[in-house]
Amino acid sequence: MPRTTAPAKENVTDGGLRAHVCTHPGCLKSFTRLSYLTRHSSAIHGEQTTKVLHGDGGRARGELSGRVCRVKGCGRRFSRPEHMRRHVMTVHSDEKPFHCDFKGCGKRFNRQDKLAQHQRVH
Repeated sequence: MPRTTAPAKENVTDGGLRAHVCTHPGCLKSFTRLSYLTRHSSAIHGEQTTKVLHGDGGRARGELSGRVCRVKGCGRRFSRPEHMRRHVMTVHSDEKPFHCDFKGCGKRFNRQDKLAQHQRVH
């Protein structure tokens, strides 16, 4: 008898799959509609065109087309959108927006969880 499992949770908000992911370095935004991504890219990043990470818009069963890193030379695939965003922040971005407030430390991190891990040493 085949096993039945609940569908995997994806980056869903109000019932909409956030399949359109901003590819601007350091940006972790994702959107339910391509038009929202296009508006975001134009308003926030000044970009006139939008790179689309979801392929042709269709998703074959079990396909990871919406979660492939499009950074040139990478192409790594992810089972969850948040894993891809974490990968981009960790591997492809030099931005380190999280800093340690401990007096005299000043270390900076590209992910909040890495900052939290570091703060345990103080």
